[in-house]
Amino acid sequence: RSAAETAMILRCIPWLLYGMAVAPSCEVPSALDLKLMKEVTVNLNENHAISPFVMSTLMSQVWLATNGSTRDEITPVLGVTQPAPLSFLTAYKSAISYLSSSSASSQLTTSVFNRMYVRSGFSVRPTFTNYLTTYYGNTVGTFSTPAQGVTLINGDVAAATEDRIQDLVQTSHLRFAEVVLVSAMYFKGVWKQTFPPAAPGTFLTGNGEKQVNMMKLNLTELQYANRGTYDVVALPYTDEDYCMLLIRPLERSMSAVTALRNSLGTLSVNSIVQQLVRQPVYVTLPRFKIESDYSLVDDMQQLGIKQIFSAEADFSSLTDDWQGLFVTAILHKVFIEVNENGTEAAGAGAVIIGRGNPPADFKADRPFFAVVYNKQHKINMFTAYVGDPTQA
Repeated sequence: RSAAETAMILRCIPWLLYGMAVAPSCEVPSALDLKLMKEVTVNLNENHAISPFVMSTLMSQVWLATNGSTRDEITPVLGVTQPAPLSFLTAYKSAISYLSSSSASSQLTTSVFNRMYVRSGFSVRPTFTNYLTTYYGNTVGTFSTPAQGVTLINGDVAAATEDRIQDLVQTSHLRFAEVVLVSAMYFKGVWKQTFPPAAPGTFLTGNGEKQVNMMKLNLTELQYANRGTYDVVALPYTDEDYCMLLIRPLERSMSAVTALRNSLGTLSVNSIVQQLVRQPVYVTLPRFKIESDYSLVDDMQQLGIKQIFSAEADFSSLTDDWQGLFVTAILHKVFIEVNENGTEAAGAGAVIIGRGNPPADFKADRPFFAVVYNKQHKINMFTAYVGDPTQA
């Protein structure tokens, strides 16, 4: 059967929600989107979900807070263009305003939340605060203790995400915090054409075939593209400015899934959408529900953003008192559920900027020695060499 007749099955590559309204002259930087998904999907036997817009929003605010070589590292990862780098601010303002004004009549709800939390006594440059207020709709909250900050941040995020994102930050995260940048987004949409009740079907996983509940849409005119090694279909919601893109490898094998995942850093969602054309398509995909929780420091470093996590970080656009400031944590939580009726999704992220000594990263991912030691009597009780942890 032709590619158009082949049942479209989502195989291990997570969801993409996409707004298809006409783009403004300046666009939100999108270089981070699929690169970050590639970083978090190292294990293709696990489900993953991220909110690229939430993380792009936060990292663009970090970009505004930095200067010099610290900012230069973020620029290409985020996709900030020269020679007018600040032009992206109007794109964020337009997108956030649009996403925050959904109509209930369309059976679709979207909302965006941005807030900066500042420790009492810490001074932020008015210019930075004005950028966040004007272009991101930020408000400013203050906290005196880590516990107070946790209560404030987690309460705000839960309210902004219809309680789908709970406990984004913990007291330990705010122990040395001076500033916490927080962004959250909520989405709930009904399919333009809902699916009949799901029926059992097979789904390919890294551990073989599994029986799952599969939803099937009969022959329907949809936007579709065959890109040679993968194909894409767009499922519209009742508000057709929004859709879910399903991307799958054409070959039904885990090696093909791996190859598609490895190519994510070179793909552009915007380019994919431009290549879609309407044609008849059968669609089959599973119900799914994913809850993801990430600490993204290592992932950002792998992408090339390193100085913000070190004593060399330059946060001179954030505050006059910037010496010794660095990013202590980048946290991200996402919820998404897809069923016969539509999609509910929520995401939140936090970038925590504080002082103290940057944490050491001790990763015992190579042969090492281990000693069980009694400090009172200075006795080496046991010593081990771990050359292969898989050996008994």
